[in-house]
Amino acid sequence: GHFFQNLSELPSAGNDLLQGNLSGMRTDLSRFLINTTWGVGGLFDLASTGGSKARKQDFGLTLATWGYKDSSYLVLPFFGPSTVRDGLGRIGTYSMGVTSHLHSVRLRNELLALNYLNIRASLLKTDSALNDAVDEYIFVREAYLQHRQAEIEGKEYTTASTSFIPLDGP
Repeated sequence: GHFFQNLSELPSAGNDLLQGNLSGMRTDLSRFLINTTWGVGGLFDLASTGGSKARKQDFGLTLATWGYKDSSYLVLPFFGPSTVRDGLGRIGTYSMGVTSHLHSVRLRNELLALNYLNIRASLLKTDSALNDAVDEYIFVREAYLQHRQAEIEGKEYTTASTSFIPLDGP
């Protein structure tokens, strides 16, 4: 998980720049440099140990910053809940990520598959809540939209989950 979080720092920094958040960009880049060098390629999150919190910025949030705030809910096969804005934003986030620039198709696909496996594993703890829901579709839709609205408004979460959106994938 730390490895993929580290890779996501670069698209976060790019999106911070596009949002005009230079302080956030510096934080993301410093986290990437610290965790890549002293954290053995990002396997260890030493930047958090030093007090630098991981932040998640993606192109969907950048589009929201630019004014595209309201968007229709959309479920993307294999990728899960999204909105039209965030679905388009996945393309921008992916193009800023490391895996999109790998020349080895096999390595790129293996990293993406491993990332999605990591995301699914991190969401296993939510299965019981989903199973208890009266209507799973409405439960997931409302949870996703509320979570995304809070991210747009800049609210912070106390849980350290990978969220519904892949860190470095389309």
